Amino acid sequence: MAKAAEARVNFITILRYVGLILHVPGAMAILSLAIALIFGEYYSIIPFITTAAISIGVGQLLFRLCSKHKQATLWDSMSVAALSWLLCPIVSAIPFYWICYLRVEYGFQSESAMALIHPINAFFEAFSGFTSSGLTLVKQPSEFSHSIIWWRSLTQWVGGVGLIVFILSVTEAAHGRYHLYYAETRTEVLGKTLKQTTRIIWGLYAFYTLCSILLFIIAGMPMWHAINNGMTGISTGGFTVADTSFADY
Repeated sequence: MAKAAEARVNFITILRYVGLILHVPGAMAILSLAIALIFGEYYSIIPFITTAAISIGVGQLLFRLCSKHKQATLWDSMSVAALSWLLCPIVSAIPFYWICYLRVEYGFQSESAMALIHPINAFFEAFSGFTSSGLTLVKQPSEFSHSIIWWRSLTQWVGGVGLIVFILSVTEAAHGRYHLYYAETRTEVLGKTLKQTTRIIWGLYAFYTLCSILLFIIAGMPMWHAINNGMTGISTGGFTVADTSFADY
């Protein structure tokens, strides 16, 4: 049995797809630069750029070096899913740690920032975000900068629909990639092709997120709060902007 399982594992294929998925935190970090600029939190720019460079750089390296890959089996896909859900939070912990460290160094003292300047705690927060579990070490999220609040919400929003689903929606479909889709515990087929299915999922997800944000705004919630609560609410994760969650409203 062990030899049969080992024969099915294609390490080059696994590394290639992991490299592809590692582009996701990089894209998230590039998008987050806009938040740092909008709110004038310029100290967040270097952490986001560094995160993007590491994520995309390592991802490109693995993707290109492992070009001679075989078609992914179910074993390969399960390994890809497990490694991706471990490595992406590790990379995404960088902004949590670095930005909070800079805030403390600049004299802004808060329990929330102090909690995340420990690497393990930063990784826990990132892992909780991507898995949409909602567990947190932070008691007062309102003390965070806009960049960190956004990063928490974004990790949870992307994690809510799935890293693999995101990648499959923007890449060409192949038979082996159906195994990746199933490895993320998904079986529904909404379109004629895998790419069409994943794009429908993302379209619905984005539509319901937008509806949530608009409904919060109509109900009187401040726009910044509505955006973040809409993203984390639709992902069923529950990261919030206010210290007492929805009791504040």
